[in-house]
Amino acid sequence: MHLNIFKMQIKKRIFFLLTFNLLSLSIIANNDDIQYEFSQTDSSYTFTSTFTIKANQECLIHVFFDFQHIKALAPTAENVQLVNKGSNWNKISYIYETFIFSNTSVWYRKINKKADKVDFELISSTNNSSLMPQMTSSSGYYQIISTKDGLKVKYYQECTLTKSVFTNLYINRVKNEAVEFINWLNKYAISACQDYN
Repeated sequence: MHLNIFKMQIKKRIFFLLTFNLLSLSIIANNDDIQYEFSQTDSSYTFTSTFTIKANQECLIHVFFDFQHIKALAPTAENVQLVNKGSNWNKISYIYETFIFSNTSVWYRKINKKADKVDFELISSTNNSSLMPQMTSSSGYYQIISTKDGLKVKYYQECTLTKSVFTNLYINRVKNEAVEFINWLNKYAISACQDYN
């Protein structure tokens, strides 16, 4: 009986620490070049970011779609593989691993020329542990908008997860990774497209 009470106290303490240490789950921020907004509703989140770049529009479409660029934009992935492709679509798998957790996901991308967009959607996602939240759906896009200052890139993603004791902690980590990703995307696009003809 004392052991059960002790276990309950430990669980409550862990839950309190996880909740207390979470950063705000709704954030709007910007710097001189990049604006982003991350918001959470229960076990779902959305991430929106924009930045303006002087680059060739066709090159940016390649950066947001072509496998070699997608792989380069995921430097923390354990493995990135091209599953299948067509003239304006592809399927790409990712494997992410930590010392206690791994996830394998497959994503579908398609070029939408009329809207100057590359749309993407989650096809499947599998975790190695049922304790971690599972992605049940996710979709978004990269969009290119012409402005007087250059090309505005808009990135948008929405995602829904299963509920678990770790969902909020997981989403908080995703928030930080999303901000890191958009900064890397900005730098990578500038580098990849600066000499494009």
